[in-house]
This record gives sequence, structure tokens and C-alpha cells, in this order.
Amino acid sequence: MSNPKNQHIIPQCYLKQFVDPNTPAGYEPYVWIFERNSKIGKKKAPKNILAETDFYTLEGGDYSIEKSLAQIESEYSAIFEKKIKNKLPLTPYEHAIFCAFVAAMLQRTVRQKENIEGFVGQLVDWAKQLEIVHGAEPKSSVAWEATKKDAHKISVIEMVPEIAKILTKMNVAFLCTKNKRVAYITSDSPA
Repeated sequence: MSNPKNQHIIPQCYLKQFVDPNTPAGYEPYVWIFERNSKIGKKKAPKNILAETDFYTLEGGDYSIEKSLAQIESEYSAIFEKKIKNKLPLTPYEHAIFCAFVAAMLQRTVRQKENIEGFVGQLVDWAKQLEIVHGAEPKSSVAWEATKKDAHKISVIEMVPEIAKILTKMNVAFLCTKNKRVAYITSDSPA
């Protein structure tokens, strides 16, 4: 099996729920993509959007984060197809998987990556200022700079279980509609 280098920021199992139901026969199902403030959309297959090479890959080609996310996605997808789609109640285990999926959706976005890297960047700047003021060697700032590279990836590992634990204590409700023509919109930061 090849390494999962093309890693989805928003998983395909989520995106496929937004495919155009009027996709012509013989065409690959697609979603409509609209840039902010644009009324002109593009059609793209879920496998071709919201993905980056090695987005979650750690030093030395470690794909454990991507593989863990894929496991959560796989379990969520089965629960969606069997229960959520059919408006059936979730078991406690299914509820926990659903919460893990939502927690991952909160942590895995580009926006969250930018937030975390921005925060660590501030720590680097503050450490540099303190080192200058106190005439210290740049040890802390260098250490924080090294941390910045994988800060988002590490936060996915550390925060998904913590957020999921909080979410499992909350009630879950799904918005359902009987009108098949009603369209829903999602984004690159859906949670």
C-alpha cells in the first residue's frame, strides 16, 4: 500500500454529502465550489478538492496522523450511512465516534493551522525580545521556532481526544428537512 501523501483537509466522506444530485450519468459526482464574494462556481469531484500533500505528515514520513484521521472518517462514514442518514438514534459508541469526527473537523482546517502557527510565531517573537532585553543566547526563540513547524500536526494529535471528550458530554441534534430541493452550504472550515 502506498503512503497517503495526498491528505484531505476536509474529508471526502463529508464532502460527498454535498455532491450535486443532478450530476449527469457517466460523470464523476461533483460539488460546486464558490470563492468568497463570487457568484461563479466551479464543479469538482470531492477527491480533487481541499487536499494538500503531506498536510499531516510528521518528520521522517510518519503518516500516523493521517491514518488515525482515516480510521475516524471510516467509522463516521459507516455511522452516517447506517444511522444518521436514516434518522436513527446513535449508540453510545457511535456518539463517541461522531464526537471524534467533529473534533477532528474543528482541528484539521487551514484556518486552525494558521491560528496555531500564528500563536507560536508570537511566542517566538516574545522570546526573541526577552532574549535581547536580558542579553541571553537565543535558545528559547530557536526552540519555539522549531516547534512551529509541526505545531498544528501535534495539536491535532493532542486536541482531538480532548475536544471529543467535551463533545460527548453535550447533546447532539441533527437538522433535517423534508424538502429535497433545499440546498445546504458548507465551507473549508465547516465545524
